[in-house]
Amino acid sequence: MDNDRSLYSDELIIKPDATSAELDELMKTGNKEVKKAIASHPNTSLETLVKLFRNYSEQVLNHPNLSLILLGNPDFLEKLGNEPSFYLNSLSKFPQFFIEWAVNHSQASIRSEIAGNHYIPLNFLNKLAKDIDKNVRVSVAGTVCMSDPNFEWLYGKKAINRTVNNHPDAALRIIGQLAQDKNMNVRYVVANNSGTPIHILEQLSFDSDWQVREAVARNRQTPETVLRRLFESENKTIVESVARNRNIPNELMEICAASDDNRLRYFIAGNSSATEVVLTKLAVDKNRDIRQQVANNSNTSPQIIEQLAKEGIQKNEDIPF
Repeated sequence: MDNDRSLYSDELIIKPDATSAELDELMKTGNKEVKKAIASHPNTSLETLVKLFRNYSEQVLNHPNLSLILLGNPDFLEKLGNEPSFYLNSLSKFPQFFIEWAVNHSQASIRSEIAGNHYIPLNFLNKLAKDIDKNVRVSVAGTVCMSDPNFEWLYGKKAINRTVNNHPDAALRIIGQLAQDKNMNVRYVVANNSGTPIHILEQLSFDSDWQVREAVARNRQTPETVLRRLFESENKTIVESVARNRNIPNELMEICAASDDNRLRYFIAGNSSATEVVLTKLAVDKNRDIRQQVANNSNTSPQIIEQLAKEGIQKNEDIPF
């Protein structure tokens, strides 16, 4: 093609009479806006639509000729699902017919993808929470238990339109069901998420699997009463997770700071809730790595930072606290 620009209007919208061959040529530009426009163009070939689905699923599923495409190619959705790179954007708002297809699909991988969508209707989410495949239920747990702050941090957008926010009581019932799931991985995801209600975290703190209890010990929403009990665990990993939790009670923090266990002192020195008393004590710890943790902690006073600097221990600005 001599001049790809001839197919654009002034607003970089592809000309309506562009042929499928010309559109395929334009695909080679790699321009995301061009590809997005091609995904909605009436003359785009079936093969190209399949290629574009991963990154432009909303445009493909709202294609102006989709009804005709499905009529002439009833297996079109299956072609999408059979692509090795099949993926469903968790923030896309899919049409009802596609959600029904994905939720009822025989492939668990497709059901798992749609279960991770934050906007599918609650009745479908409820159905997927009872799916026979554990990975589908894990995906549902990650969706319904995600807190709004985590959602906004991860996706960079407000969470007010999420399905779970529109139906909080129903979402709570789903979380309660998943918290009792027979599969440990499902319960672990529930225990690990900051959107899980406190009473369910309390329930999971008694879980038969230590990994679930450890996730509760690490969860930033876990209350002090639960952390105190988990700190008495015989499992060292659980105790260490309590030491790393910013909600750790002051008395447990001081116990860790006085411990003979280097790892406990190390984790407390790096805890974003560490008190001045604890940091002052650990600033003279015999272990240099622990003193470095104190230097990196944003709660450490300028006086202690200066003291550590004299020893050659500098604050690492790349460490987030």
